[in-house]
Amino acid sequence: MAPPHLQGGRQDGDGKFSTLAAQRKVECEIAEFHKYQQRRRAFVEVNEKICHQRPIPEENEAREQEKKRRKPFSGKWRRK
Repeated sequence: MAPPHLQGGRQDGDGKFSTLAAQRKVECEIAEFHKYQQRRRAFVEVNEKICHQRPIPEENEAREQEKKRRKPFSGKWRRK
């Protein structure tokens, strides 16, 4: 499906483009949009595979990781 602003292709009100160049431009934009959709689907598929292969840490491991993380500085700066 083409993006909403490219659907219909009505330029002069009767469903035809005013020039051949305008029609070609819209056709190219639609083709590029379809390529984008295919790449996006492929990216999502690869991302899902990576996520499914990543091990899920156990609760104890997750707590250890939280303890190891640096805590944000909450004190005031010391003036010398």
